[in-house]
Amino acid sequence: MVDRWSSRARKSLKSHASAFALLLIFLVLSATACSSGGGSRITPILTPPAAPTGIMAAAGDAQVILSWAASSGAASYSIYRSSVSGDEGSTAYQIGNSGTSFTDASLINGVPYFYTIAAVNSTGSSAQSNEVSATPTAGLISNVSTDAARYAPGSTVTINVSLTNTIGTATDGEVTINVTQLGSLQTTLSGQAFSLANQATDTLSFTWTAPATDFQGYSIEVNATDASGAILDSANSAIDVSSTWTKYPRYGFVAAYTDQPADVSTAEIAQLNRFHINGIQFYDWQQKHHVPLAGSIAAPASSWIQINDQTNFRQTVIDYISAAHAYGMSAMNYNLIYGAWANYATDGSGVNPQWGLYQNSNGTDQVNINFTSLDWATPYIFIFDPGNANWQNYIYGQEANVFVAYPFDGWQADQLGNPGTVYTASGMLATPNLPAEYASFLTGARAELQKTIVFNAVSGYGLPQVLSSEDFAYVECWPSAQGGSQNTYNDLKAVVDSINSSNPGQGVVLAAYMDYDHAQSLGISGQTSRFNTPGILLANAAILAGGASHLELGDGVGGNPGLDMLDNEYFPNENLTPPSSLLNTLETYYDFDVEYENLLRGGLSNNSNAVSLSGIASGSSASPNTVWAFAKDNGSGLHMLNLINLIGETDIDWRDDSATYPVPSPQANVLVKYYYGGSVNGVFWASPDTNNGRMTSLPFTTGQDGGGGYVSFTLPLLDYWDMVYIATNLTSPIDAERALN
Repeated sequence: MVDRWSSRARKSLKSHASAFALLLIFLVLSATACSSGGGSRITPILTPPAAPTGIMAAAGDAQVILSWAASSGAASYSIYRSSVSGDEGSTAYQIGNSGTSFTDASLINGVPYFYTIAAVNSTGSSAQSNEVSATPTAGLISNVSTDAARYAPGSTVTINVSLTNTIGTATDGEVTINVTQLGSLQTTLSGQAFSLANQATDTLSFTWTAPATDFQGYSIEVNATDASGAILDSANSAIDVSSTWTKYPRYGFVAAYTDQPADVSTAEIAQLNRFHINGIQFYDWQQKHHVPLAGSIAAPASSWIQINDQTNFRQTVIDYISAAHAYGMSAMNYNLIYGAWANYATDGSGVNPQWGLYQNSNGTDQVNINFTSLDWATPYIFIFDPGNANWQNYIYGQEANVFVAYPFDGWQADQLGNPGTVYTASGMLATPNLPAEYASFLTGARAELQKTIVFNAVSGYGLPQVLSSEDFAYVECWPSAQGGSQNTYNDLKAVVDSINSSNPGQGVVLAAYMDYDHAQSLGISGQTSRFNTPGILLANAAILAGGASHLELGDGVGGNPGLDMLDNEYFPNENLTPPSSLLNTLETYYDFDVEYENLLRGGLSNNSNAVSLSGIASGSSASPNTVWAFAKDNGSGLHMLNLINLIGETDIDWRDDSATYPVPSPQANVLVKYYYGGSVNGVFWASPDTNNGRMTSLPFTTGQDGGGGYVSFTLPLLDYWDMVYIATNLTSPIDAERALN
């Protein structure tokens, strides 16, 4: 939930006055007559060329080939690209193209790309052309999935490869799978033959026994080859081998519990498994916050009214939990740690006003959240003292009833942030003690319930006190406009860094609601718009590279079934929807997070070694129009660099509030110097934006200059985010990985 204690000032969307031409003067100079026989000259008026026409886009394997008719007077052409229709923006993706064709390579198969083109000469640029689009595809592997989001060491992993032959002719061949770890081959699974008529489909299933080593991420590299061994198509997925989900949490949610068949619930959870979500927050599943279980332990109610006056159904909750467990996901029961509905004193629950928190020292005006403007089941939620032993015993008992009646795995405990100056019923000032009381409350809940405990440290309130009392850290991030202090990409990383400093090795999840002001501007009108893909990908790059995961994906937004994303702290709210192209790209990012979890979340610490990019502005802190490049190491011979492309970005606020961030300008053949003076055994590059996230060994050199000893290498491409790991003083890449554990 948002910090509701602070003023909820909205960041106004800035309107920019359009620049209008006041006067356009055509000056025609008459030539003076020449004494030798006269005649006159007219100075030609130069104008920008017309927009190109005849634009065509043809899809290929990981590429789109553009062509167009020449524009009269054009010296070159600028190409604009987006993953969202109509969102090519005003910053060109490619400039200076002198011909009338362009091949856009290193794209992601299955993701649509949209283009416009402008003609340019010395006078200026034409308007952008009409939009064209194409979806790169090799036409064979349509999906790669696993049967669980997480596997215990030694368990059996099932990998399903779905084939759809859209090549245009009947095709025979073989599918093979390499299981790799940090680019090092672990095993090759026995190949399986396929024979597909045009447009035919098939699914091939493979099994692999997970190794005994705990907390390891693996890459599934799938290749479809023809009879000669030539690769027809390739795809990737990932495997997390972990005995518990809380070391590398990847959190999703469910937000609606309508009366629906079990197979619908299972299909929705399967969509989350596509992203390796290993824990699900059951948001507002409960009845009253102070009486979460409807009915009794012996006879739980089949349905009940929840706070937004909608009906929740027990069987749907059970079906969701069962489906989550079948996919290796944990199911987390959501509830406030200190809330009660308006009628708590008269509903027979036994809750006592003396346990409350108050605005005044004389025990009047109990702290509350006001819902009187909404047609909800309660006009208020009243707040209680989490340090009050009577309240603790009461709410622990209520949660214990929940765990008997429902097979939840833990409690997602929520708060509302810093309440300002508040008092106990006896008049004692409570505010200074609340972070310590939160920690005590959570320790007691864990001991009493024997379940996973996770606590929402809203804007960091309660940190670092609560960290040792919960199974992983969870922070709902808010900028200063909503009373928080997480404004920029740097601030997101700083949250993770502070948690790692206080409690090294603890998993971290950031709840960060994207395009927030844009969503709010649509109000309650029921209007919907789309999330802005570049802003989403940059925020995810910052969060994943920083060592956390992003709570963003779930089911039941807007009260409707189906995969969706959060644009608001109230999870059922829906003003924005994700385009399918964004979800496809995010799937690659989530694969990447699992494949390289031992690097991204394996206990590396920031170092101060310099990273220099030849001819490109960069720095260890995020800044507009630069590459954000920061380094980490594990102290045992492994170094990791993360490079996040902010070239072309004029803002580094993570929320992309107006949903207008452009696609960063791609950087090709980036020469990198990393100032580390020791020996180097290998340099390895991977990106979720390129080659299905597969890791590649790069040639490197070492040297010395005024900055000290360095290792130098060239990155082929930087779209949004590149990751590099450097093995030093070790005999192989896998030695470097083992040094993490």
